[in-house]
Amino acid sequence: MPMSPQEAATMLSLSIGASIDEVRARYQDLYSDYQIRLTNAPTPKLKRTYQEKLQQLREACQALAPDIVIEAEKDLPSPEPIHDIASPAERRHSEPTRSTQATVTDHKKKSAGLPRATMVASLLAVVLAAAAAYGFMERFKFKKEITRLEQEVTGLSASLDEERKAREQISGKAEALESSLTLLMNGKLKNCKLKVKNDARDTITIIWLAATYIDKDGAYKTVNSADYGYLKEEIKARRERQIKMSKQDMPSWDGETIFYAMRIKYKEDIRPFAGAWNALQDGVFTFREP
Repeated sequence: MPMSPQEAATMLSLSIGASIDEVRARYQDLYSDYQIRLTNAPTPKLKRTYQEKLQQLREACQALAPDIVIEAEKDLPSPEPIHDIASPAERRHSEPTRSTQATVTDHKKKSAGLPRATMVASLLAVVLAAAAAYGFMERFKFKKEITRLEQEVTGLSASLDEERKAREQISGKAEALESSLTLLMNGKLKNCKLKVKNDARDTITIIWLAATYIDKDGAYKTVNSADYGYLKEEIKARRERQIKMSKQDMPSWDGETIFYAMRIKYKEDIRPFAGAWNALQDGVFTFREP
C-alpha cells in the first residue's frame, strides 16, 4: 500500500507543503544516517531493518514530493554474509598452514589486551568513584550553606533580642525621666547621695562623671569630674561605693545629685550611662556584666 503524504511528512519531520529542496535536504540527512547504521550493523537482522528504513525513506520522499528526482544509491551492504565458492585446489592454496594459524592466533591473543568484562568493570568503578566524589562535594556545600543560614538566623535572633531589651531600657528610662521632670517642676525633687555598685566579675573604672544638684540656696548646679583632674574611681567586683569629688582649690562635691551621667570602663570596653537618681533602686546605680 503506497505511503500517504501525512505518513511521509511524519517520517521526514516535515510539513505536507514542504518544498522539493526541503524534502531533498531531509532525505540526504536521513539517508546518510541510515547508511552508516546499515554499514555498522552487527547482525543480519539489523541490516535488513535499515534496508527497510532506506526503502521507506525513498517512498516517503516520492509521496511528499512526487516530482523529486532521487539519485540512484550505491549498492547497499548485504544483510547476509557472502561466501566465495572456490575449488578444492584453490582452497588448499589459500588455506594457511597450521603453524601459520597458530602464529596468527597467538598474535591475536597477545594483542587482545584486558578482557572486555574487566575493562567494563574498571570503567564502571571510575564512574561510580566520580559520582561518589561529586555527591560528597554537593553534600558538603549543602551542609555549609545550612550552617551559614543557621548562624544568620541565630545572629538575627540575638539582634532582635538585644533590640527588645534596649527598647525596654529606653522605655524605662523615659518613664523615670518623665517622673523626675514632674517632680522637678513641682519642686519636690531633692538631692540624694549617688552610689555605684559593681555587679560584674572584674573591676570597673569610672573615668568621667557629671551631675546636677541643688545647692543650699536652691540653685541648680553642675559638677564635672574634668574640673577635678579627671576622676578615675575604681570599684572592685561585688563592691559598692559612694561617689565624691574634691580638689584643694575647688569646693568639694559630696555626691548629692538629682541627675547624673558617667562613662565606665570595663576591661577594654567603655560605656556611657545617664539617668535620674529617683529612677535608681535604693539610690544605687548597678553595673552588670555585659
